[in-house]
Amino acid sequence: MLAYVVMDHASVLLNDKSKAIFTYDIQLPYLNIALVELEEELELNNVPITNRTDALVVVNPGIDGIGGGNGQPNLPPYLVEPITLYEKPFGTAHSFSEMKRVEFLPVNQINTAYLIYWSWVGDRIHFIPGGATSQLTIQMNYVRSVFKHVATDRDEIQYNRARSYLVYRTAALCAEFVGENKTRSDELNGFAGLALQRTLGIVTKGRQAITTRRKPFMSSWKSRRIV
Repeated sequence: MLAYVVMDHASVLLNDKSKAIFTYDIQLPYLNIALVELEEELELNNVPITNRTDALVVVNPGIDGIGGGNGQPNLPPYLVEPITLYEKPFGTAHSFSEMKRVEFLPVNQINTAYLIYWSWVGDRIHFIPGGATSQLTIQMNYVRSVFKHVATDRDEIQYNRARSYLVYRTAALCAEFVGENKTRSDELNGFAGLALQRTLGIVTKGRQAITTRRKPFMSSWKSRRIV
């Protein structure tokens, strides 16, 4: 879905189909605000599009984190928060072992070939001081940022399922802060809220789609013996 699709529909809701007032340039900042809000809702509700398993990260001996500079590997682009980390010796066919997430790293932990523990503080991953004694491969599952900043009407928004929400919310923001029409903005925000509920509801329904084989009616009666 390209950005102009959202803005064309928004201009119709603003009674400005020709975009004489609500041009693409006028709408773009408000579309980006709507995208940031949507992204936060998707992350909060753990919508699968925000989940990602990243390519492997190599951590050298003595390195006590990821994303903190000073020889540490970089965090994945668009990472919001790590969920689970796994480790194994670099260059081996060993299976990955899940690491333990803690609020506070153990004190006086003896350094071994494995890191074992990790914490997320100050937007970086921390390991025990002094790191591991061997080179390790780390695999990470994390919540990622989905949407890039929209700079032009031809930029792509890679989530068609949210079109209705983005149309209504963009129009609502434009109505309030450009058109200064609070009544129209409130009405459009109401529709945006309903659209968001539908979007999240579709995702939830898909995740709960578990097929259950029900017992036929009267099946127990058929199995009874008649004496």
